[in-house]
Amino acid sequence: MLRLWGFAAAFLAWVACQFGCQQVPGTGAGLQRDILTAGQFRLALTRPNLKAVRQPLARPWRIVLIDGDGRAFLTPTRVAADPTPRRSWLYDQIGPLQAIAETQYLGRPCYWQTADPACHPRFWTTHRYSSVVRDSLRVAIESIAADGARLILVGYSGGGYLAIRLAQRLPTSVGALVTIAAPMNPSAWTAHHGYTPLVDADAAPPGDLPLPQRCQRHLIGSRDRELPLALTRTWLPPVTESVVLSDARHDCCWEAALRSALKGLLNDCSALRSEL
Repeated sequence: MLRLWGFAAAFLAWVACQFGCQQVPGTGAGLQRDILTAGQFRLALTRPNLKAVRQPLARPWRIVLIDGDGRAFLTPTRVAADPTPRRSWLYDQIGPLQAIAETQYLGRPCYWQTADPACHPRFWTTHRYSSVVRDSLRVAIESIAADGARLILVGYSGGGYLAIRLAQRLPTSVGALVTIAAPMNPSAWTAHHGYTPLVDADAAPPGDLPLPQRCQRHLIGSRDRELPLALTRTWLPPVTESVVLSDARHDCCWEAALRSALKGLLNDCSALRSEL
């Protein structure tokens, strides 16, 4: 269980991090990182550097990646000073996914060292899915879709929960959704593991989304110990498009299934839009 001293130690370490801490990975070839002011927070957005792209990315769909909880805790009772993951498999997909559609990676509040004075350890621990976090991401998503692009939200782990909540709020901007190992019912998830309950994180059943079922994919892993298959299946209605991967663990082996899901969504949702 999280204790007050854990928060205090993490807060002091976070203050120290403002003057030098873990180095954020480079953006990679052909990418640029921008800082967006979105609601209460400053968010890091990694996207294609249009000056480095040989051909313009003028396509109707845009993929937005929202990552998991990263390194929120160093031990069960020790909160990390910086929740940014040391290595993110989802971040590594920014480049490869450009072949499917323009892809951007939206950092969650207090991740990727935005030197944000609004940050506090609660925003990557007990309040990581709270309304203030969701509102900041919503403002950023609206900005990303401001040019009329239709968005496919891809959320991994805790980012999957946030992606569902964002899709609920933004039906005109979000046209499709992929979740990967997402804790769709945070209360049931934390109770299952004996974790500290999360604040302002109601269940997010995908059956309640304004999106058609054919414009959703939910990837779950049969070897995922963090989100056991039996638990995850209780959150998904029978008609939901879910894909069970026999070899997937919580932190491994999702890349090929993600690419396949995105290609299927582009076909299914584009056809659906033409039928409307």
